[in-house]
Amino acid sequence: MDVKKIEHEVVEFLQELVRASGMAGDLSAVAGVAARRMRALGFDEVWQDAVGNVIGMRRGSQPGPRLVFDAHMDTVEAGELQAWTHDPFGGEYSQGRIWGRGATDDKGSLAAFTVALASLPRQAIRGEVYAVGSVGEELLEGAALEAVLDAVQPDGVIIGEPTDCRLGIGHKGRARLVFSLRGKAAHSSMPERGVNAITSMNKVPRKVRFTGDQ
Repeated sequence: MDVKKIEHEVVEFLQELVRASGMAGDLSAVAGVAARRMRALGFDEVWQDAVGNVIGMRRGSQPGPRLVFDAHMDTVEAGELQAWTHDPFGGEYSQGRIWGRGATDDKGSLAAFTVALASLPRQAIRGEVYAVGSVGEELLEGAALEAVLDAVQPDGVIIGEPTDCRLGIGHKGRARLVFSLRGKAAHSSMPERGVNAITSMNKVPRKVRFTGDQ
């Protein structure tokens, strides 16, 4: 395995992704870059689903689990261009870094794991591995990726969100809790006859406790 060659391919791919700017709702340019690169790298199948996610799949030499590696292709706006020290859509390589909007969040991960998965010898893969460039994360986190998970039914998912190169362990789902408290109106001269719902709400955090296994 030629590490220098792999590093060069990752840098080149990332530069191309950064230069293909795209935000949620208009990702055709960056999606085209991702799909072309996956095909050039020799993925067994490459396609774009109805939502707009770009998916590349490689089969291993033996049966095994299905693993999805995901990184979103959309970015937030670049803002005031004059505030940037480097062109946000230039993909400039300087000081050992690639500069530009989305280089870290999250195109760097897409470039890295796509090239890495393509570089693995087929005999080193059990089952199937999927490189996914997902859409719409900056607006609807996880909503578009759900379509990939429904189609692939993976055994595991690795998300490429930047975490200072530290592994972050995910959890099964998430929950949003809604608490409703009722109050009772009273004249300000006789507050003791009323019930202030806002004051009562302050007690909720002290009464609700979550443990690590929930």
